[in-house]
Amino acid sequence: MRDGGYLAGSAFVETLDTRRLTELLDGIQTKHPRIAFYLSHAVTDVTDAFGRTLHMIETNKLAPTYLRNFTVWIGTRKATQDDVERALKVLMPYVTAHVAECADIATEFVAYQYYRIGDPDWKPPANDRFHQLSWEVVETATHDSGVHAYWWTKIVERLQSTSDSSQVAKLLVKAMCGDNFNLKQDADRMLGLLAEAKPQAVMDALGEMMLDETMQSWFRFQRFSVFVSLPPDVIGDWLEKNGVNGALQIAHHVPPPFLGEDQKPRLYPLTELFLGKYALDDRVFREFVGSVHSLESYVGDIAVLKEEEAEVARKFLNHDLPRVRDWAEDEIQSSTKGARDFRALLDMQRN
Repeated sequence: MRDGGYLAGSAFVETLDTRRLTELLDGIQTKHPRIAFYLSHAVTDVTDAFGRTLHMIETNKLAPTYLRNFTVWIGTRKATQDDVERALKVLMPYVTAHVAECADIATEFVAYQYYRIGDPDWKPPANDRFHQLSWEVVETATHDSGVHAYWWTKIVERLQSTSDSSQVAKLLVKAMCGDNFNLKQDADRMLGLLAEAKPQAVMDALGEMMLDETMQSWFRFQRFSVFVSLPPDVIGDWLEKNGVNGALQIAHHVPPPFLGEDQKPRLYPLTELFLGKYALDDRVFREFVGSVHSLESYVGDIAVLKEEEAEVARKFLNHDLPRVRDWAEDEIQSSTKGARDFRALLDMQRN
């Protein structure tokens, strides 16, 4: 704004009457809050633009998204942990209500305090109160379908070192089962890394969600790679306790047999355990078979690709495990039919 440039220039040459400017801003911010914001922001250091903005948001004069202007800089100084706490006190109700952009702004406020690389005056947050506030931000943001994953992920990575592994695992499982596609992918990846160090905590968190009737659908219609990262014996112990119902939940995430680099038949340890012991129930086996190609996309000649799937399966027809042989027979039949149906569809289109 032109007036903003004038104010900034006047402050620079020390001719600005700050007392008079403050009175003017106080007078116009009720009826013209945006003008008051932009004018105060031009000379943040002398108008308490940050505090003024917080007040205008609290009194419903400004949208909470105006706080994005203060996530790093407040005038000529860097935002502090105290500033972040003040901002989040005002911002978090909007994050909870899923107001657009607010979850992103909250995560940016927190992330900057953990990642001020190259700032010689920076000290990472060390008090429990700020860590707890950060947890509140990432947990609440988990339920926002529009929040970007980068800073959310970075905050969780930093909090992991000072947090209970069970708390981290539960947060990541919630994110993995949420509506945010980007968080879902990153949470699945992070959970897989955590599973290597704390497998029982991860299995407990997954198990709790899989047995929750409101969350079960996520495990029946999504594919999560974290299960491959878990030791088979940890999954086996859980399956022993939860029987067929538990096996139905995990079946969707068991990877199919595959050919190794030497083109010899291979099974992941989880696949061998599951098909060898827990897929004897027909419902469980059908759930596994039906999920092998779910959420899969094809690029190229689909008929040829389906025929290649059948060729891979033929290499497992003599496998030691009966359920692997059953899978191979089903895969050959379904893939051959898929190739035939696709070619028939192409012929119809040509004619």
